[in-house]
Amino acid sequence: MRLIPLYVGLGGGIGALVRFAIEGWALTWTGGIVPWGTLAVNLIGSTLLGILLGVFGRVQFSPRLRALLTAGFCGGMTTFSTFSYQVVALVSGGSYTTAAAYAAGSITVCTFGVAVGHAVAAARG
Repeated sequence: MRLIPLYVGLGGGIGALVRFAIEGWALTWTGGIVPWGTLAVNLIGSTLLGILLGVFGRVQFSPRLRALLTAGFCGGMTTFSTFSYQVVALVSGGSYTTAAAYAAGSITVCTFGVAVGHAVAAARG
């Protein structure tokens, strides 16, 4: 169990490289008018996380492999996959209002955080 953080780090590094490659390819291919690369990695990462969690629910895998692929690879590629899974889990559990509030609140608060962080950095620059 002590090695699990190393597997998360390895998977995260690989996921980040995949994200970088997909976003670079999308930017070259589309000209960057719309952030299609970000949409692509979020969709791919979310779909992959859903598949992995479904498989892990039926088939026994080592905790190291689970950590490498879920928190590591999918998390390094996109944290949106975890956010999306959490919303689905809330909906699946019947917590519709909580799911809607969490989704809307996360998007609002995080967008605000980026705007504030950008403004602070720009003011100091």
